[in-house]
Amino acid sequence: MGRRTKTLVLYIIGWAFLILGVLGLFLPILQGILFLAIGMVIMSHVSPWFREKLTVFERTFPKYRNEIRAARIRAMLIVRRILGPTGSSLSKKEGRT
Repeated sequence: MGRRTKTLVLYIIGWAFLILGVLGLFLPILQGILFLAIGMVIMSHVSPWFREKLTVFERTFPKYRNEIRAARIRAMLIVRRILGPTGSSLSKKEGRT
């Protein structure tokens, strides 16, 4: 599977979690905030906009900074497993174009 296909898969997974999160805000069965957080962390590895918003969230809510950083590290390891060792640098290149 090519790197572009893997990045597309990460976009799909990230958006799926974000959609589930929005639905979870209105449905009592789903954990909306949890799905939104997972989606944001996944999307922060492939989208500069989400990376910036997650950084703003860290600054706004310093109480949760350690948890967000731990989640980012875990997500980075998963992304690297999917995309390979240069997976996170791919998103930085896309953000500049």
